[in-house]
Amino acid sequence: MITTALLLSLALPPQGPSAITLLEDFDEPGTSWTETLFSEEHTAPGNPFTRESLAGVLGAPDTFPPLPINAGGDLEGRLTEISGISGSGFALTADVPQNQYEDVAVRGYVGSAPLFGGPNVGFLVRASINPNPAFGSGLNAYTAILQTNATLPTATLLLGRWRDGVVTVADVFATATFPADLAHENYRIELRAQGELVSARLWRVHVVAGSVVTEPVAFSTGPGPSNLLWARDSELTSGRVGVYGFARSGSSVFWDDVQIGQPPDKLRGFTMAPGF
Repeated sequence: MITTALLLSLALPPQGPSAITLLEDFDEPGTSWTETLFSEEHTAPGNPFTRESLAGVLGAPDTFPPLPINAGGDLEGRLTEISGISGSGFALTADVPQNQYEDVAVRGYVGSAPLFGGPNVGFLVRASINPNPAFGSGLNAYTAILQTNATLPTATLLLGRWRDGVVTVADVFATATFPADLAHENYRIELRAQGELVSARLWRVHVVAGSVVTEPVAFSTGPGPSNLLWARDSELTSGRVGVYGFARSGSSVFWDDVQIGQPPDKLRGFTMAPGF
């Protein structure tokens, strides 16, 4: 459901009238994706965005107690392949002035149910679309993407930049690979753009001793939080927020409880080492 709230469990004290937090939990009445915060869809007919309960979806987590994205739970956002057309899709907030952010953060739960191939799922900030791209979809954005594989017990977090619908090697700022158990875990990604700083953080969400536990995925021993990837880049200065997914061979990717914070410090729990 689209709401504007302080979300006291996650928000810092108010920072003035321009401080907002938007929440998309995908629980609006009905099943139409266009009723969500990310109403502008860009995807092939064989890769639809849907809102649905995940009971019966092969590969979706089915734990007790339930994870945020779990079989038999509330409605989740989903991108899937249903007609043999593998490909990526993205959905953005409406193209209106109030959705054009310079400094912004997006945080939410993601999951993946791969059968074959490597489905990907993540978020976009400072997104815009080139109406006349030489190739690709025209998407330009900073992105954090969870890359998964059905045959490997690992996943990779990628921080980078879309350029006219393509992420080239030159547009990958940083990556981190870590042990993953997609059938029994969700992940929480936080993507931020603040001035020239672009950063992503990752948490693992799983059941430990009968309780749902959220803990940082440690892949760094340097300064700053252990679950942090970061870079400096000044190419993109403002734009919209969105979700991104890639599905193939009958796979699916999922989102739930996605928050948009503006200014970025509206979402608590983000710290940087001095000098970053």
